[in-house]
Amino acid sequence: MTTFPLFHLPLVAMEHVLCMMPPFDLIDLSKTSSRAKRAVKRFLRLKPKFEISIGYTEEPHIILANINESWGSFRTTDESRIGYETETLLSLPFHKTIKHSMNPYEEWMKEYEYVKGFLDCRLAGVFYGAFTDLPRQFNEIGDWILTKFRQSRLDNPR
Repeated sequence: MTTFPLFHLPLVAMEHVLCMMPPFDLIDLSKTSSRAKRAVKRFLRLKPKFEISIGYTEEPHIILANINESWGSFRTTDESRIGYETETLLSLPFHKTIKHSMNPYEEWMKEYEYVKGFLDCRLAGVFYGAFTDLPRQFNEIGDWILTKFRQSRLDNPR
C-alpha cells in the first residue's frame, strides 16, 4: 500500500484533508506519532467543540456530538458486528463505528480517558441499559461510570 504524505502537504491542503475526517479517525491518527498528535490537536482548535457521552446499552460506547451530527465508537467481542453504520438520532446524522475487542470494557475506559483529555470536551451524559449482560467486573465498571459522572458534575456545575 502506498503511503499518503499528509504532513508534507501545504498547511491549507493538510487542513482540508483533516476536515474530511470524522473525529474518531482524527483521534486514531493522533495516536500514530507525536507529530500527528500535534497536527491534529492544532487542527481541532479551529473546529467546533464536541461533547462526549459514555454508556453501556448493548455494548460499551463513546459518543462525540456537535450541533450538526454525532459519532459513536462501540466495542464488541462479536466479530460479526464489526462495521460502520449511519442512522438518524434525534433528527441528526449518527455515524456508528463498531470495533472488535477482546477486552471491550478496558479498551472503552482507556479510549474515554484519551478522547476526553485530547479533545478537552465536557462529559454531556452517561447512559446505561440493563446491566444483566455485564461481565464479572460489574462493580469496577459501575464505580468507574459513577466517578466520571461525579467528575463531570464538579467540572461543570450548574
